[in-house]
Amino acid sequence: MKRVLHVLPAADQDIEQCFLYLRDESSLDRAVQFIENLQKSFDLIQLMPFIGSPRNVSRSRTRGLRKWPVKGFKDVLIFYKVTKEHIEVARILHAKRDIQTILDQN
Repeated sequence: MKRVLHVLPAADQDIEQCFLYLRDESSLDRAVQFIENLQKSFDLIQLMPFIGSPRNVSRSRTRGLRKWPVKGFKDVLIFYKVTKEHIEVARILHAKRDIQTILDQN
């Protein structure tokens, strides 16, 4: 059974910020490529939900999160949780950010 993928509001904002950053700092083509590759990464996660590396954390809020890089943007990571029926995309963050602090805030 293919799980339904839900992009949570914080992840939706992350996508918008990544798009705008790439558009302004690189090019519109690169920003569009990001969106296209993000969708390909989402499709892959839907086909193989446990493909992402599990995060080994003791905090209950972030326990169960997995991470997977956006195709072609290896430093941009998708953080998601797999449930019986859904895949919940929690955040999409650059690897150089303070990921644990950001995830703890949500």
